[in-house]
Amino acid sequence: VSSQEAQTVKYLNEILSHRIRSFASGLFIENQVMHLWYGDRMGLVKSCVFNWQNEPALTALVFAAFGTANLMQLGISPFFKLQQKAPSYLRHIVDLKCFVTRTVAEMGLPRAFMDIELAEEDKRDFRLMIMRKYEPLESINGMEEFKAVFEHVVRAHHWVWTTSGILYRDISTENIMFYRDTEGHVVGML
Repeated sequence: VSSQEAQTVKYLNEILSHRIRSFASGLFIENQVMHLWYGDRMGLVKSCVFNWQNEPALTALVFAAFGTANLMQLGISPFFKLQQKAPSYLRHIVDLKCFVTRTVAEMGLPRAFMDIELAEEDKRDFRLMIMRKYEPLESINGMEEFKAVFEHVVRAHHWVWTTSGILYRDISTENIMFYRDTEGHVVGML
């Protein structure tokens, strides 16, 4: 297992450690190759590697499977009962479809070859997240919509903390987003 794959394994382990999921799945993309991971209480399974550019139908199938899966298909234990209000709060949590991390060296940026030692806190990684399109907080139309978005985010943060023990430590105007539902109402996103 490479160091990059180890990070994927670490994320799967973290997901499973909350005891809400029976299993977890993930994908690992490096350059033009992709493979899938599956983890449960018995161990990890790694798929065969495939070239996502040369096999677009398989790539589309992978993203379609992740994107359309329901909670049970994503590994949420059937024995775990969400609070009565969970579905209404879940609409305020970002719907992340895919997450990829690359280091400066993996991206081949010039800085990687400059022999400059950086303190650990100064090292940077590139992260790509594929999710639904959300609007920035600055695009809100007035105080009433701002109050609604703010309330949604605070309630969602509280729900995530009380159900999962996850504390989001970087809440700011830069990363609070919203979208409009089918009736045009704002839906605040954490």
